Amino acid sequence: MASYNGISMKAYKTFRDHEGCEIAQANLYIGNKKIGFWSQDAWGGPDIIDLDAKYDIRKLEECCKERGMDVEFTMWQLSRMTEDEREWKKSGWKRMFVADDGYHMFMVGVKDPNATTSDILNIQQVRNYIDENFFKDTNSHVFRIVDESTVNDDKWPITIEDIKRS
Repeated sequence: MASYNGISMKAYKTFRDHEGCEIAQANLYIGNKKIGFWSQDAWGGPDIIDLDAKYDIRKLEECCKERGMDVEFTMWQLSRMTEDEREWKKSGWKRMFVADDGYHMFMVGVKDPNATTSDILNIQQVRNYIDENFFKDTNSHVFRIVDESTVNDDKWPITIEDIKRS
């Protein structure tokens, strides 16, 4: 299961809002412990995060800030990772390259488990697509390689203790 800073999503689903935009929502977990619910706002407002009474949203915000991001970016990153992981598992690929600039997304998979990141980036289809369609502003893109070793990104995990109410 995709995990970002120790937080993961379960029961992840998407629906169309009143304008036809895709909205995501899920239950939030730290480890195996459910801590609450997250949803994007169907009217374009800030994300909705409803933590169980034992947890403090301000402490979660502080933990994310200490890690150089805000809660909404953390939730967006985690939702992208969750969707990438789903796609990767369905595909049968051993590794998958994902390029995402917030507006466009491109995926290509390889069946060779020994393919390096360099091998994937040198696939002509990847190079052409990126050159032609993506990332004129190189500060606004995310590249990910998805495989068994990269599904989780828990370098500085948030823990239950970090967000418990005093």
